[in-house]
Formats: sequence, structure tokens, C-alpha cells
Amino acid sequence: MSATWFANYSFGPVSVGYRISEIQAGSAGTAGKNVEAYAIAFNVNDNLSISYAEYESEEVLGTTGGQTQKADSIQLTYNMGGATLKFAETNADDARYSAGISNEATTVALGLAF
Repeated sequence: MSATWFANYSFGPVSVGYRISEIQAGSAGTAGKNVEAYAIAFNVNDNLSISYAEYESEEVLGTTGGQTQKADSIQLTYNMGGATLKFAETNADDARYSAGISNEATTVALGLAF
């Protein structure tokens, strides 16, 4: 069983979103994940946008508890004709639901439309 609640709102060049999810992998109360996330994006102009997101996921393991993993990311996108350049810097703590494991990633991508 799973349930997701979310809200999105845009006003002018700004968009914000919020999401809560509950995912039940086994019988009720035995295993699952609780997820909470939000993001905000700002369109600087027709070609440039910047956004920020945070994500928190708690692993539920019945009565033994679980681990919470957290991640945040900032993204920058620039469009020029048929080309899109994307940049993202992402950080994660307690990655893969393992205490003390941190990951950092930088992504640069170029998309071309023909």
C-alpha cells in the first residue's frame, strides 16, 4: 500500500512544490518508507532557470526503527535554440539508508534537439 500527497503552486516566474509519501512494502507496520520533499524553481528569463530541492526518506523497519537518508540539490538550466545545458550539484547524507555514508555528485549535461 502507498499514498502520496502533494501540492504545486506557481506565481510569476516562481514555482514551489511539496510532497509527502508513505510506502508500505510488507504487511502494515513491518517495512516501508516515509518520504518528504520540497522544491522551488525560479525562471530568471526565457532561457535560464535555477532550482533547489530537498528530500528526506525514512526507512521503516517495524519495531526496530530504521535510518533516514537526506539529500539536497541545486540545478541550473540554460536553453539556447535546440541546445540545453544542465548543471546539478547534489549531496546525500546516510545514503542507501546506511549511517555515515555521504555522497556528492556534480552533473553537467548537454542535450541537443534536431
